[in-house]
Amino acid sequence: MLLSILLPTYNRVEDITRNLLLLINYIEKLHIKDSVEIIISDNFSPDNTVEKLNAIIEENNFNIVIYKQSENIGLEKNALFVLEKAVGKYVMYIGDDDFIDMNYLKDVVSEIQLENAPTVILNSILGVTKENEIVGSRGIGEKRQRFKLGYAMASLKMYLGNQLSGMTFLRENTFESYKTNTVNNIYLFVYFIGFNMLRGDFLYITEYPVKVTEGAKKDWGYHYDGLLNDLFRNYAVLFKGKPLLRAVAEIQTLINQPFRFGQYLNRGIKVILLHLKSILISKNISVITKILYIPIILIKIFPIVLRKTISRKIIK
Repeated sequence: MLLSILLPTYNRVEDITRNLLLLINYIEKLHIKDSVEIIISDNFSPDNTVEKLNAIIEENNFNIVIYKQSENIGLEKNALFVLEKAVGKYVMYIGDDDFIDMNYLKDVVSEIQLENAPTVILNSILGVTKENEIVGSRGIGEKRQRFKLGYAMASLKMYLGNQLSGMTFLRENTFESYKTNTVNNIYLFVYFIGFNMLRGDFLYITEYPVKVTEGAKKDWGYHYDGLLNDLFRNYAVLFKGKPLLRAVAEIQTLINQPFRFGQYLNRGIKVILLHLKSILISKNISVITKILYIPIILIKIFPIVLRKTISRKIIK
């Protein structure tokens, strides 16, 4: 098997149904039925996800397997479950309410069949609401590019693993490495990407953005640390003994994902202080990043706040 498409899902029967039908259509049109399998794990949804999907599976002669957990095992374990069940040389994760372009799937399949295939393929993103209104993007307009393996490249690009949909990587030893290193966090996809960036090239395909649904209800919050403690756990493990590159990876994340600290600035001084305290006491954030944290906030966030304030005054 060349590629395993992995879909962990919870309580989104309409979205996952649409997603599965779309993938079946793509696979049929691309004539890759014998090269691709689809693995779905329903995380004990209270809706009729399994029944609805089983009806679709029975009507289509494709390599599709659906599992239903006997209890809600959480995001991390459900994502690990489908990875462990996969048999493809490569795996591609897709969120249950996110939708890939057929041309992206076509390109991925072509690339991973090459003799010098990359170990990681990532994609551009178009953030959309349920009403299909565009609310954000990543990588749109950037050129398609291949990056060479190594710690330097990983430190600059690992943060892209924050969004799982469309990410494709070499399956062999990825699950085992994650479990052996007891990384244990809900940003396990960042680890998967980083681990594979250290053993092969990374291809960034930007022409066919994945539609990522924004504003959907999540079964987790950002706590007071913006989940940086979880996220940076991946860097702490993969960049062990390389403090400068670890700090580069952390700072790249802060620069490219300012919402992780920006969300606390309008919630009062008490919340801001709790946020800063959570950063300072974190075991997974490097000393370098802790020292630079406030300067980064001042440089990255304050200009945005100032522009919004000026805009409001002009409108008034």
